[in-house]
Amino acid sequence: MFWVPDIINRFTENGNSHLGSVRVIISMGFTLIKILTKKRESDYSMKKGLKGVMFLFSALLICGTVSAAANIDLYYTDTHNHPVDEVQVGETIASNIVVQNDGNSVTNVVVEQSYHNNNQWINDDKYYTSLDGGNTWAQNPSSVTTRSDGFTWQVGSLLAQQKAILRWPGTPVTPGYEVMNVQLYLDQLMVDSDTANITITSAPITVGTAAKTVGMQETGSPLNYLFLALALIFGGLIFSKDMD
Repeated sequence: MFWVPDIINRFTENGNSHLGSVRVIISMGFTLIKILTKKRESDYSMKKGLKGVMFLFSALLICGTVSAAANIDLYYTDTHNHPVDEVQVGETIASNIVVQNDGNSVTNVVVEQSYHNNNQWINDDKYYTSLDGGNTWAQNPSSVTTRSDGFTWQVGSLLAQQKAILRWPGTPVTPGYEVMNVQLYLDQLMVDSDTANITITSAPITVGTAAKTVGMQETGSPLNYLFLALALIFGGLIFSKDMD
């Protein structure tokens, strides 16, 4: 029957429990009403549907209240803290990971980051973390452990509605692209993930002052020397004739 997978999908949306217990119970209540009011359905199908509802109710009783889990966001920002997906060579941007806990307190929160790119970056080895939504920051915390293909961020514990942020700047020196992935783990169980990418373009070619060095005055200077040389030659000839 179509309604059982529908509830299960919403119950385990995106691989984790984003729905609260109230929404789950309401969904199952509507499903139960749909079953009881469907007059043409056979008794066998009705019993089968009721078994599915009872199974979900039993899962709630065994597992306890389903609370909204923490979620993760990943994005790039410019120097004005505006989201960007394109940057020029030589411009500094920041990569941002935000973990928001919308449910009850959670422990053993870990973020795994990995990336793939075909360009080079500089000044991208300084990390800043905030556990109060960006009010205070710590530089190069011990909670960040780097690897050759990314890093691990040991967030630790998060209270209800607490927001943790990890930010690090970087400056691309060659054009290309970068694709970054992050996974959020609670007690070694992945509950959310996100992906961001950015395109790095070449810096525009600027016309320097060297192109303006050819002027009328410099172009005319050799002519002045030519006239002076001719005057000296003719003057010498005249002076030589007078000497004769």
